[in-house]
Amino acid sequence: MNNLLLFSDTFPYGMAEPFLQQELPYLASRFSKVEIVPLYLPEAAAGASAGATAGSTGATAGSAGAPAGSAAATAAAPHRPLPDNVSLCKPLLRCNHKSVKGLLRYGLFGGRSSCGGSSSGSCGGSGSCGSSSGSNCGGSGSNSCGSSCREGSAMRGGLVRECFRKGAWRSLSKLRVLLSYWLIMRASLANREVMEHIIARADQGYLFYFYWGDKSVLILPFLKSFMAAQGRRVPLAVMRLHGSDAIEEAKGILPFREQIYGAVDYAVPVSGMIESYIKCRYAVQPRNICTFRLGSPEGGRTLSWERGPAGELHIVSCSNVVPLKRVEYIADAVALLAERLHNEGGIGDVKSLCWTHIGDGPQRVALEQHIKSRIAAAGFPANLCRVEFKGAMPHREVLEYYRKNHIDLFIHASRSEGGPVVIMEAASFAIPVISTKVGAVDEMIPQEWIIPVEATPDILVDKVVEYLLLPDGKRLALKEQNRRVWEERWNAERNYAAFADFLAGCQRESID
Repeated sequence: MNNLLLFSDTFPYGMAEPFLQQELPYLASRFSKVEIVPLYLPEAAAGASAGATAGSTGATAGSAGAPAGSAAATAAAPHRPLPDNVSLCKPLLRCNHKSVKGLLRYGLFGGRSSCGGSSSGSCGGSGSCGSSSGSNCGGSGSNSCGSSCREGSAMRGGLVRECFRKGAWRSLSKLRVLLSYWLIMRASLANREVMEHIIARADQGYLFYFYWGDKSVLILPFLKSFMAAQGRRVPLAVMRLHGSDAIEEAKGILPFREQIYGAVDYAVPVSGMIESYIKCRYAVQPRNICTFRLGSPEGGRTLSWERGPAGELHIVSCSNVVPLKRVEYIADAVALLAERLHNEGGIGDVKSLCWTHIGDGPQRVALEQHIKSRIAAAGFPANLCRVEFKGAMPHREVLEYYRKNHIDLFIHASRSEGGPVVIMEAASFAIPVISTKVGAVDEMIPQEWIIPVEATPDILVDKVVEYLLLPDGKRLALKEQNRRVWEERWNAERNYAAFADFLAGCQRESID
């Protein structure tokens, strides 16, 4: 038996998690069956399936022979194509994880929990989550995780202890994050149909793979405790860690870390930086920590290898337009650079610039209006500074844009990251990168092109000018260096194949 249960956020629904889409074919080639359990349906997919009748299957999700994606509501939702041996389970949550009303309904008032009895070993409890000693995640004497066990004080007590342990009681924003995670955990465990399906797969020896290390994996300590207490097969669990799901400073708080790390068998950071962070930060360690980098597809030799149109500098950035990504910082730097070009009559052979941003978010419209009005108010010639906001683009279209357009520089100004895949992608097309010093950036690009996070926009402008004044030969050498580092460290084909082999080895370990 060589089967995998893969926990995602929304994949394959919507446009998120494009790098899981790249990884999936390698997983499908190493496993006989892959089943995907999304955390929730994105709004577009949920709306498309609203008219479907849930539960119109011929068997319950908990029965061993039931098809994983058998629920009509899930099956009716549009999703990206999947390999033939990959199927879908119903989502863990019956609402969007950001829906306060939905989480309250299912997290507080969803009836009896599928898993999460009154034992002291519950997540956040005094015991060691994931162990059988002193813990009973289904309540003593229960026959299944979806039995009539009542949630006791352990979950509430775990919340209180975590609140004081993390200092959340002193910060409204931290308290809000803690409560949302706690409600996600409770609402997931209360989804009896899906939890019983997951337990059936554990009994059958499936390897559990959590693509993220923050939300879906909250069920793992409960699940392992329950399986051990029942004398049943305890699943072997692997968890990826990308950055925001591993580094507390990115969100201010990441609840229940110790419980999760105590329950997971293999933690797989995507960079050496994240691995070092985990080892230094937490007293409770996963049984094994193995770094496997993400990757980006082959870019090939494109227009970016060559000298661009005479007189124009083309800068590209790609990210969600949210505070963490600091797109407004790039906008300010672009405005300052345009002003410098205007005042000095050009820099080197550059007389004008074009900034293209790919990505969408709540700040996009206001930011676009701000930068364009600022440029207009400065009275620059019309062709001195062009700004293009492309909005959200499918991942394949982003890569195609890199392939078909000459790009001089890629700028990344995020406040916090794990291993930014957008930088990998730029490097695969031999596009020079300037980035803030976050996450694993120093594993990706030369140190001289990294600026401090706290640097002001004029520091970024100085770095761009430094690049513009390089001789053509050094510019080409920089492009080739970035491409070489990508080939050695961030090649998707090599990295995903190695990781899929690793998971297959974990599966053999769980069977043995």
